[in-house]
Amino acid sequence: MKKEILVANPEVMPEVVNSLMQFIMRYTPDKKMITLADDLLKCAKTDLAACKILYKERLFSQSTYHLQQAAEKASKVMFLNFGMFSKKDMRNISHNSLNGYLMLIDKMADYVGKIKKMYPDLKTDTADAQSISKDEKKRMELALTNYKGIKAMLKVFDDIKTAFKEKLNDVEGLLSPYSISKSLKNASKDTTFDSANKLLKGKSNSQILKKYYNPDSSMNFLYDSLDFCMLFIIASLTFPHEEYTRYPDKEIKPTNYTKNMGIVKATPEIITHLERIIKNMEKTYG
Repeated sequence: MKKEILVANPEVMPEVVNSLMQFIMRYTPDKKMITLADDLLKCAKTDLAACKILYKERLFSQSTYHLQQAAEKASKVMFLNFGMFSKKDMRNISHNSLNGYLMLIDKMADYVGKIKKMYPDLKTDTADAQSISKDEKKRMELALTNYKGIKAMLKVFDDIKTAFKEKLNDVEGLLSPYSISKSLKNASKDTTFDSANKLLKGKSNSQILKKYYNPDSSMNFLYDSLDFCMLFIIASLTFPHEEYTRYPDKEIKPTNYTKNMGIVKATPEIITHLERIIKNMEKTYG
């Protein structure tokens, strides 16, 4: 099977940088939302601890429920720290983490549009995800994803890491189609990047990278930011299980959660990812 390669349009890069800068500056979480995010992060950590204990005791429906809860609360921590979500939004998301990510994409519509211009072949249509979110039959199919399918989805994270690592080894070549200083200047017309503009004004990419670019710290920052992708995958995989793990009135019942079920078999690997994500959240948001 031929691997698809996304080809970037470098002329759009300044627009992407500008949109991202505006996006970052536009949204700042207030103190109440930060406090709520902190509390949710503690709850996510507790849920994950409960998941591990219950899994060890082979109480698989209960461990899967707490796995879902940990992913849901960690996702809400990320949403709240973006500064675009209110308590009402949290209530509307409820246990359906996928809805939260769809809301985030909608709120980031301008930035997503610029990314689409940069990568014309990138699929940004959310119709499939919306269908899964609303259609019970599709939610059930997702809940019954086998272990091999879950492993393939989790592997996306490693594939993205590898691809970015290859690119960042030649960061100067990657940035060669545009000027960092000019892009920052364009991005900061309506914001507060004056000091950065003065610092970088007239300097070439090579000069800027030589003085300010640290490959190791940049790679670590990138990997941490990619946790967003992994958390989206985990939240999408686990959100249907909130309604199936607790009561026996659905087609999937708590007694169906055995070691042979895909989500149950993949739980130790998902726990490893969530532990890393929550630890990074504590460093970033704590």
